[in-house]
Order: sequence, then structure tokens, then C-alpha cells
Amino acid sequence: CQSGGGEYQSGGDTLCSGGPNANACCCTLPSVPIAYFGFESGAQGWTDPGTGSNIASTRSAVLDNGASGGSFSWHIGNNLSTSYTQRSFDFSGSNYIKLEWWEYYTGFETNQNDCVEFKVDGVVVSSGGTLGCINPNVTQNSWITRSIVINSSQHIFDASVTLRFEGEMGNTDDFFFDGFNVTKVA
Repeated sequence: CQSGGGEYQSGGDTLCSGGPNANACCCTLPSVPIAYFGFESGAQGWTDPGTGSNIASTRSAVLDNGASGGSFSWHIGNNLSTSYTQRSFDFSGSNYIKLEWWEYYTGFETNQNDCVEFKVDGVVVSSGGTLGCINPNVTQNSWITRSIVINSSQHIFDASVTLRFEGEMGNTDDFFFDGFNVTKVA
């Protein structure tokens, strides 16, 4: 947000404008919920390729309705060809999509290139972990939130946009995500 500029921005694109003091606190963006995933009721359309990725009862941040608690989250571990999960969405007609989720890292060695990449149609837009990641200093052993906005000038928003979590990490590293929320904004 630009103080005094009257505009709320993400990635250089104006999402909305307001008075001379518009900021994130007073700028309301129109939003439409697209999907929410708490994994309490199963995979909910996310790919379960095998050993390196699965629904796990090891830890959970939220229930399917977004309330704290729950028993399940999505787990990605090891560095296997199956260390990923993905799901396609119809973003046709959208300009901006806000993606929010809870994430949990454990076992990531600070002297290794341990990353979990988040991709939109094969393009890395975010990664967390240790060396070599976009965010190389993630908090480990507690749930943290992540929020990003993607837009149609950066990606082709059509009827099949693939969102993917992919592990590039060692055998003792584990990543969990939960409460994945997809919202159309602006």
C-alpha cells in the first residue's frame, strides 16, 4: 500500500483506490470465495501421487470450516518424484486471486538447499525453507500463515490453472499445509 497515494497495490498493480490516505486498513477489495481446503474430509481434489505426498494426521491447523483445530493436513516429505501435490482451478474472468494457507516446516537443515516451492502453471511464485529459497529463513516447528496475490498479467487465467506445492528437500524434512483458501479479488 502506498501511504498517501490513494491506492492499494500488489506487485505494482493497483487493486483499488480511495482518498488521499487509502491504505490496507481502509481499502476494501471486493472478493468472492472460490474454494477452501481443510483436508478433514479427504483430498478434496488435490493430487495424491504416492509416498512423498499424502494427507497426514501428524498435525493440523484448522477444520474444513476454517476453525482452529482439526486432525488432518497435507504433508510433503523427502525428495522423491512424488513429493508434490497439485490441483487445478478455473480462474477464467479473474484479474487477481488471493491465496492464503497455514504452513509448517520441520527438519529443514540450515546448511542445505531444502525448499518447498509453490508454483502456478509450472512457474515458481514462492518458496520457503533454507538455502536457495525465495524465503530462506522460515520458522520451523510451528504453524505460520502465508498469503500471496497472483494476477492475470503474470499468469494466464483460464479454466485450468494448476497450483502446485513441490518439495525439493532431504529425507528427514517435512512440510505440511492446511486451511488453503482461494479468493477472487477485484
